[in-house]
Amino acid sequence: MKFPKYWSVVRNPSGHVTARGWSESSQIEAQQRAEDRLKRILQWLRDENSGKDLDRYQYVIDDNICEQVVDHVYGPDGREIAVISRNAYGAIVLNAASVMFIDIDIESNVYNPGFFARLFGAKAATAQQVFETRMNHLRTWQAQHRDFTFRVYRTAAGLRAVVVNREFSEVDHDEIEMMTQLNSDPLYRQLCISQKCFRARLSPKPWRIGIFPPTQKYPFEHPAAEDALNKWSVEYSAASKEWSVCELLETIGQAEPVPVAMQLIELHDGLCCNPGKKLA
Repeated sequence: MKFPKYWSVVRNPSGHVTARGWSESSQIEAQQRAEDRLKRILQWLRDENSGKDLDRYQYVIDDNICEQVVDHVYGPDGREIAVISRNAYGAIVLNAASVMFIDIDIESNVYNPGFFARLFGAKAATAQQVFETRMNHLRTWQAQHRDFTFRVYRTAAGLRAVVVNREFSEVDHDEIEMMTQLNSDPLYRQLCISQKCFRARLSPKPWRIGIFPPTQKYPFEHPAAEDALNKWSVEYSAASKEWSVCELLETIGQAEPVPVAMQLIELHDGLCCNPGKKLA
């Protein structure tokens, strides 16, 4: 996991373009990297034939994701096993170094064909049908790979599966291939590769619970921006208590869970499973 200690943000004179820089050693170095990155972004905007990926400049920076660290989680041996962060739209996220969380989307696979598509035999796919297909696929995959055990949850837009019986040393090709076979969301897989860990959202998406996302984002340009986010988080946290992120469905497999996975699952369930509440 790569969570640099120092971050800085700078803007161009018009205030319309921003850039972020990071450092493990000093705020001065983070500031210099932000300024250098701003120059490259402005050059990108001037250069119509540039092949550079501007989005990576703005979000994933040198394979570091720019998020505010809320807490660190350590195992019994003192090893850091997870970082809890706040993402760009204000939700709290668990970043696990060695326990695989798999995000499986359902909502985007719901299909309602138009008139002409139906004429040629296309059939609608409801959320319930996609859900049953994904669950059956998980069970079939596990039956063919009995050395894996999954704890499976329902989320507002899909499924979340956690591998409970093993630790992973890194997010590499084999792990990504496994997540691909299990229909994990492509954007989620890319994020895992970039940050070199597995992620699980612990709090609701703000717009699903009637809260606007925060206007201030990390890194903060001035103390008032941090104060504004802190005030927003109080309202958001209060509203979140009436919702749940996950609902436990079942465990697939019988392999014995490893202690690190069970420690993070206990933390995960305590923070984002609110029985009887609507999913968000």
